[in-house]
Amino acid sequence: AGFDRVVQTGPGGSFVTRVTEAPSRFVGTIAKWAVFLGALSLAVSVLGISALSAFVGEVFEYLPNVIAAVLIFLVAGAVAAAVATLATRTLGGTGLGKIVGTAGPVLIMAIAGFMILEQLEIAPEIVRITYAAIMGALALGFALAFGLGGRDVAHEMLQGAYQTGREKKDEFRRDLDAGMTRERAETL
Repeated sequence: AGFDRVVQTGPGGSFVTRVTEAPSRFVGTIAKWAVFLGALSLAVSVLGISALSAFVGEVFEYLPNVIAAVLIFLVAGAVAAAVATLATRTLGGTGLGKIVGTAGPVLIMAIAGFMILEQLEIAPEIVRITYAAIMGALALGFALAFGLGGRDVAHEMLQGAYQTGREKKDEFRRDLDAGMTRERAETL
């Protein structure tokens, strides 16, 4: 039916290709397991073994979590690929483009990783604590950099970054304008 071609040539085609060579085979495998689990459920209910029925019931209760985790992964991957593509198309090979093109997808996939672990209920307390600890560590690092002994160094760093930003403001603007012009030319 051309499903593989349509999916692989779409906007997220390179991402899909990294996940699976044949998307139709992947969808077929999911369908096979869905039919198998449905048949297993019917067979267990006919047997009337309560422990086995309870186990199959728990598996079916957990299935939406797995599907949601896969969807989170796919959406996050598509968004990360879109951010990288957008950064490359608009900012090209500039320094800012490389930073955004690298940091954006990594940040998106890291957050998605925490969301997936939370959805799969894999040690949810540890996931929450780890996420909170990472955010707290970043906040504490910034607070210490500006508050305690590094105040003068932080001032110098900010002053240097500010000066560099002002000096390269026109360069960033030119890079952005060139990227936008290139994008408009490619879409026409």
